Amino acid sequence: AAEKAGTAWTHYAYGTSLIARLGSDGTARYYHYDGTGNVRALTDSTGVVVERYDYDDFGSLRNTPSGVSNDRRFSGEQWDNETGYTFLRARYYDPAIGRFISAASARLWPFGRQNTRRQVDSAHTQPPRKGAPGATLSSDILLLLRHFEPAFSERVWHEALVLLVGAILVSGQRTVAAILRVRGLHGERQLVNYHRVLSRARWSSLALSRILLGLLA
Repeated sequence: AAEKAGTAWTHYAYGTSLIARLGSDGTARYYHYDGTGNVRALTDSTGVVVERYDYDDFGSLRNTPSGVSNDRRFSGEQWDNETGYTFLRARYYDPAIGRFISAASARLWPFGRQNTRRQVDSAHTQPPRKGAPGATLSSDILLLLRHFEPAFSERVWHEALVLLVGAILVSGQRTVAAILRVRGLHGERQLVNYHRVLSRARWSSLALSRILLGLLA
């Protein structure tokens, strides 16, 4: 991936998260994360640490960075230097108060991004599409669950939503196999992907807890 500012290009290398950034002057910066996905350090091409970040529980910096250019910080997401907010894909989050600065919008709707009312009605009148995340839950519950989307990447969120909705619907032991069975995905060839959401996918339980606290406040 790449972005242009004026005549300068910045190139980004991604794996499951951002790995490195290469400036137009050839300067490389490599990203190092903690277990919850926060950027903790930047190193140069020789492995020397050129920047460190120390956060409190809500994402505010407890140290003063040296000034190395970088807009990926808390939760590995974009940080706005002018406002001090973190952009969590759908909304801006203010680490100073530990809350989003706006309510969830209609575009977070899980069935699509257009004509929310029509989608709400169709969710109750049309049979669920096989494997459609949340197709068998009420619109109120779906909208509530959608608040947690910014804590996941787009691919992981789809799989996490399948698991979450299935966990609500299933009776008895809540195993991945049981959840997929109740969602009509018991023959899913990509079963391992759903297991990876729980064991290997990069997401932060701390970020989810913050979102939950914001909803309860």
